[in-house]
Parts: sequence; C-alpha cells; structure tokens
Amino acid sequence: EWLWMRNLNYATVFWTIKETQFALLILAFIVAGLYLLVNFRLFAKKLRSVDFSQTPLENLRFNPADPAQYRSLRFLFSTLAVVIAAMFALAFFSQWDTYFRFHFNEMVGQTDPVFGNDLGYYLFRLPFIQLAQNSLSVLTFLASALLTVGYILTGQIQVAPGSANRIAPFIRRQLSANASLWLLTVAWGFYLQRYELLYDTSGVVFGAGYTDIHVKLPVLWIVFVLVLLLAIAVGLMWFYTNMRRIIYGGVGVLLLSILGLNILPGLVQKFLVEPNELQLETPYIKNNIKLTRQAYRLDEIKEYS
Repeated sequence: EWLWMRNLNYATVFWTIKETQFALLILAFIVAGLYLLVNFRLFAKKLRSVDFSQTPLENLRFNPADPAQYRSLRFLFSTLAVVIAAMFALAFFSQWDTYFRFHFNEMVGQTDPVFGNDLGYYLFRLPFIQLAQNSLSVLTFLASALLTVGYILTGQIQVAPGSANRIAPFIRRQLSANASLWLLTVAWGFYLQRYELLYDTSGVVFGAGYTDIHVKLPVLWIVFVLVLLLAIAVGLMWFYTNMRRIIYGGVGVLLLSILGLNILPGLVQKFLVEPNELQLETPYIKNNIKLTRQAYRLDEIKEYS
C-alpha cells in the first residue's frame, strides 16, 4: 500500500493515516489501561484478606495471602486489564477516518431548523463524539459489572436471602465511583440521542416530526437530567450506605425512558397526529422540502415564462 501511494505522490497521506491510527490506539489504550489496572489491582488487593472457604469459590485451591500466589493474582488481573484495554483501543484504531472528520470539522454554512447547529456538526463532529460516548459507556459498564461479580463470588458482597447485605466501605466507594462514571456516560448518551431525531424515519417525512419534537425531545431532556442526578446520587454513596432510594430511582428512570421513548410516542402518533396529520406535520414537511431542494440545489433553478 505504501509503495502504491508513494508512486502516486501520496506518501505523506499514507504516513499521516498510519500516525493517526497509532496515536488513537496508544491514547485509547493508555486511558482504558490505567482505568482498568487501578480497579483490578484494588480488587486483587482486597482478596489478600479473603477466606475462600465461605464463598462460592470455596473449592478453589488458592491462598492470596501467600506472597507468590498474590503476585500471580496481580499478574492475572493486570493481563486481563491489558487485554480489555487493547480491545477498547482497536475500536479507535479502525476509526481513523471518523477522527479526521472530527478534527478538521468543515462548516457547511447551513443550520438545521431544530437545534440550530451547522450541518457540518452532524457530518463531521457528531460521529466521533458518539464513538467516544459508546466506547466509554461500554468500558465503565464492563468494569462495574466485573467488579460487582468478582466481589460477590469472593463473598465480599452478600446477596443471599437473610444475609446482612453489608458492603465494606472501601468496596462501596469503589463500586459507587465506577457506577457513577457509567451513569455519566449514559446521561451523555441521552443528550446526544436528541440529535438522532433528525434522522428519524417513522414520521410522514424523513427527519424530526411533530411527535419527535413534542414528545421524544422533552422526554430525552427529562431522562438526561434524571440520569445525571442519579449519577451524582450514586457518587454520593461514597459517604452513605442507603441504597434503597438509589434502586428505586434507577428503576423509575428506566420505566420513564421505556414509557416516554417507546410507548408514549406511538400513542401520540396514532391518536393525535394521524387524525390531524396535515395540520400538525406541515411545518416539518416544509423543512423537509426546503432542505431537500437545497441539498440537490433545486433552489437555484430559475424559471422563465
């Protein structure tokens, strides 16, 4: 590939792409690796005082209190962190073109009629922002889930009926910090999901319609704020142990998002919009026609009688 591009006098393009790929790979690997290494090594440190005889892993012949076995345990968790970080980094390595569009960010000079952003934001910047949000959300969720399962299997979190369900302060702080980070990425996802309404295909025309603007958009704002508050509340678990309100709040936000983003829009579309479709959808049909004409430069056609 390099020989071919050099022959076409595009060697600098080849090296720019490769340098960007490896820069993204290394940066993403460092971020994910440090995050996972800190968490997994803290988890391994807590295992030094665990008695496996009273845990689901009681048949495991392992004594983390032994220095040699503890070093093996740290190496195992460090390797796991490196493997997961490498998989995380590969997602960015293969998306070098998405980063280029984000980095150079051309302006179109035309704004969308709903949010008032330049169309270049959706063409160039938004895809990479969504890539970062999705990747960080998966990473923080995976770390939180692995830590929770690990603490349960090692008996440091008791979930059996009739158990005290107590969590050591150190474990509670670690899990609350990770869960709070995950919820922040989820809130970020709901914030970005507003822009996906411009790509909606369920209405009478392509793009945002009456139901999207008057139902889905307000619900997305509400859910965004609630998830943000939930993330703050989970982060405050560093200082208190009452999880009941957190669980109730999480279930409430989940139900609201399902109802407000999946069930309610269908009901409004069926019983309010469709009986008055021409009247309610006219502004959005006009937007669709106007921007379609601009896209194909039909608005530049001159008519002669």
